[in-house]
Amino acid sequence: MKFAEALHGDKGDVHLLRLIQKTGIAWHILSPDTSRDLLQFFIKEVEEGVMLHRIIPWLWRLADEDDSNRPEVPVIMQERLLEALRLCPAADDVKAQEKMPLLIQTLEMCWQKKV
Repeated sequence: MKFAEALHGDKGDVHLLRLIQKTGIAWHILSPDTSRDLLQFFIKEVEEGVMLHRIIPWLWRLADEDDSNRPEVPVIMQERLLEALRLCPAADDVKAQEKMPLLIQTLEMCWQKKV
């Protein structure tokens, strides 16, 4: 409920990013609609290269082998996320820059298994 309110409320992205930091990775408690909305938000942030250190741990969980801990990601969103990660302006964030290729490769392998 808090995530849905933060995603659609008028408090802005800062409120959502604080919630993400406060709760930790919580895909398993989100409804499918809220998961998709949150992933849409993450894709936008990755495209802008914003707050990657907060977002990347959530994205790693999408590649978790335990299906019960990750949301169902529609193919179109998989493609958008992978493209955003490939084009991400992470040059200023050395830690993100180092992890990006491995995250992309891991997500691709995970999502290929389902197709």
